[in-house]
Amino acid sequence: HQYPGRMVNITVVVKNNGNMYETFNVTAYRNSTEIGTILVTDLGIGENTTIIFQWNTTGLTPCQNWTISAEAPIVGDINPSDNNLTDGTVKIKMIGDVNADGVVDGEDIAIVIYAIPSFVGHPRWNQQADLDNDGIVDGVDVAITLAKVGLKCI
Repeated sequence: HQYPGRMVNITVVVKNNGNMYETFNVTAYRNSTEIGTILVTDLGIGENTTIIFQWNTTGLTPCQNWTISAEAPIVGDINPSDNNLTDGTVKIKMIGDVNADGVVDGEDIAIVIYAIPSFVGHPRWNQQADLDNDGIVDGVDVAITLAKVGLKCI
């Protein structure tokens, strides 16, 4: 679950199951919309590599789930069925819906208050409670949650 306007890392591991070194593009998608394409160069026989796509969720409507997939088409591949993978969903949630249950309410406020004061690396750090995305959970995050109380996903 992620808030709109944040970056989401999409990790893809590709493996060369063929019998020659391969250079190919890997494209990641949210539903049918392209997130990005990364070139993999000279991947050795039997080797794998991990690539990370950064998906900017700015402008996406909250309360929606996005199906994540990747494809790596290779010209002349005799077994192209293993070149595509759909694996999981990412829900874009409303700002303030810390627990991602579709409503901003007292449970969300309690989660934010519990995380005060905290920062990255602190024992009570909760990235989801950092609503203004400044690396600190504080009173500003409580105020943001309070302002959103009552909002619901339709």
